[in-house]
Amino acid sequence: KNLQDLGNYQYDKMKVKSVYLLDRYFSTHAMLFDKAIQAQVLITPSSIEVFKRVHKLVPELRRLTTSKLTDEMEVQMSEILDIFTEYCTVRLRSDQRNATVEPHGMNQKILLNFGVVDDVFNILNKRIDMGFIEKQYAGLRKIFKQCFIFLQVMARRNDPVQTKIFEQMDKLLDVPGCPQELGLCIAEVFTGNMRLCLSIKPDRVRRIVELVARQQRDGGELLQALNAIVKVEEINLPLKRNQAAVMNYINQNR
Repeated sequence: KNLQDLGNYQYDKMKVKSVYLLDRYFSTHAMLFDKAIQAQVLITPSSIEVFKRVHKLVPELRRLTTSKLTDEMEVQMSEILDIFTEYCTVRLRSDQRNATVEPHGMNQKILLNFGVVDDVFNILNKRIDMGFIEKQYAGLRKIFKQCFIFLQVMARRNDPVQTKIFEQMDKLLDVPGCPQELGLCIAEVFTGNMRLCLSIKPDRVRRIVELVARQQRDGGELLQALNAIVKVEEINLPLKRNQAAVMNYINQNR
């Protein structure tokens, strides 16, 4: 109230200072409000257990990410990624033959708030020579595959994660050695997300089509990604602009 009163004085310096302080005051409260919205209250024993486990494993994953991986370290990273991937889904039936697997929304939020998605992006950004991936880096190739599988299950019916992957797509399309997992991950990003389907640029469509052409027999999952881009199956809505772009680039790559 006092700062608002000071803004009414016919003295420019006082007006500027009062407006500056008001901006700082309301910005701080807005920031606290935004953080409060994102805050999680974990009340079930299973969620608390997941939180504690993730809290323990994330520093280890980050240490491994910034290190030159040995065979033993690759095994450790693989085990952590497997644990995080398992947390992302829940079986609604105990019968294995008729089990229904659904995304575990709470665990997805826990992993997202710990920054695990960004950590996985950092792993995938490791630059290696394609000639090595079949030899010395066979273990790292497995890690890359697990990263895409994790991102796929994290993105399932999860708009914030779908958006984060969408923003990193140019870099992800450069990751070598795992076209099937990459294709399934991209397909999950666009499945049911009309906003992202309408936001994709023709150049990204071109890159996916070129990957399909290069992979040939291994490009089936990338075709699933293109299918998700050209039609929102959940509401049976074909996207003519995307369809035209896909057909144009397919004709160019015959």
